[in-house]
Amino acid sequence: MSKISRDTLNEVVAELLKGSQEKKRKFRETVELQIALKNYDPQKDKRFSGTVRLRNIPRPNMKVCVLGDQKHCDEAKEQGLPFMSADDLKKLNKDKKAVKKLAKSYDAFLSSDSLIKQIPRLLGPGLNKAGKFPSVVTHNDSLTAKADEIKATVKFQMKKVLCLAVAIGHVEMSQEELFQNLENSALKSLLDSDTMENTAITSRADVTQMILVQKVSKGLRWTEVANKLGRSKEWTTAACLEEEAVAIVTFFNLPSQCLPWLQTVPYKSQPGIPSDPALYRLYEALGVYGPAMKELIHEEFGDGIMSAIDFKFNVEREPDPNGDRVKIIWSGKFLPYQRF
Repeated sequence: MSKISRDTLNEVVAELLKGSQEKKRKFRETVELQIALKNYDPQKDKRFSGTVRLRNIPRPNMKVCVLGDQKHCDEAKEQGLPFMSADDLKKLNKDKKAVKKLAKSYDAFLSSDSLIKQIPRLLGPGLNKAGKFPSVVTHNDSLTAKADEIKATVKFQMKKVLCLAVAIGHVEMSQEELFQNLENSALKSLLDSDTMENTAITSRADVTQMILVQKVSKGLRWTEVANKLGRSKEWTTAACLEEEAVAIVTFFNLPSQCLPWLQTVPYKSQPGIPSDPALYRLYEALGVYGPAMKELIHEEFGDGIMSAIDFKFNVEREPDPNGDRVKIIWSGKFLPYQRF
């Protein structure tokens, strides 16, 4: 950006608008920014994707549908926005063709915070696969403002070709509006590979890493995060379950595409022996004392297992003259084996 002067950008925008007036089309022409990347190997370097919010709306005809509760549906109706209720979504019955048709019918979706956690259950993974998982809206937000925010947000993706292309406006915008989109948002955001919005999210582990980065950058302790969410520090550290996904995304200011990953069922464990020293010691302790724990559980409760679903644990510091000790308490519901 420092190599391109403001005067040069202004001249380019003015020339572009002049050309569009001299050769008018029967449709509204889109203004697209193309960036050629140098010294970047798409075969070796990480491909990235993300979103950029522009100062002025580049696509005013973009269709945004509200998936809302009763209040949001009423508000959407008053403001002339398309909407669907939970009952409307249930009628689709997770039919892949119907969900695919819904995804194609709109450019983006908004969802009530009270409804968004039900989207995967009601529609399956269809919207997420289409790259149109809804953005969250609360009753404190203006639907029109949220819709305009989405309309001002454009997506980009780094593929095999060393060129990024993104729509930054249209020829009916003023020179100043196009210039603002070009200078203040598009180039700076696209070339900032460190922003979270520019990060391609391909797994739940990616979201976990983003949470850890935010935690460190904000100087937070898990106890502080837990207090904000109204949960124990142990539960908060271990779980980002479906009903808490929206709170986690909001608290850590994560992109909305993190929501579906936080709503997936957590994996049971990583295969192989842990390489992390702290995890390895826990693995070692379970290897040494696990058989004894199993025998004692069976002796006390009978033949069965301890649940890791109906489960809680606590980590405490235990003072000791020879050095503080780590005290871990596990509490899981006993599940007897069914005889049949």
